[in-house]
Amino acid sequence: AAWILGRDSGLRELRSHLAEAATRADPGLALLLSIVGIACCLGFVAAVLARFVIAAMLVVGLPVLAAGSVTPGGPGLRTGIAWVVAVVAFQPLSAAVYRVGHGLALHAQAPVLVLLIPGLTLFLAASTLPLAARLAGGGR
Repeated sequence: AAWILGRDSGLRELRSHLAEAATRADPGLALLLSIVGIACCLGFVAAVLARFVIAAMLVVGLPVLAAGSVTPGGPGLRTGIAWVVAVVAFQPLSAAVYRVGHGLALHAQAPVLVLLIPGLTLFLAASTLPLAARLAGGGR
């Protein structure tokens, strides 16, 4: 994902921009947006952990799905392949979402937007796993 984010991630600039926005924002609103950001961060951690669990289940279950796909009404190999694509595509897709969110947060001027964008970025990055599976044909 480093090729998407680039050599200089600009983390220091983002950190200083977020700190400045937190000092300019209303304290109650900043606290609320911080709680929302922490919840989104925990959701992203759950998506990353789910990715590892799904990958392990696919390693074990894909041969079973392949064997069951030869019988009519058996489990679908297409769903398994869709989840393999989703697990593989999760890192570059989430890196692209990070890059867009990073740029939006750096260029936003309103303190509320600067504090809201990182949480939404993590939420959207976490949602790329099921979205990739659905786009690959695993969702009904």
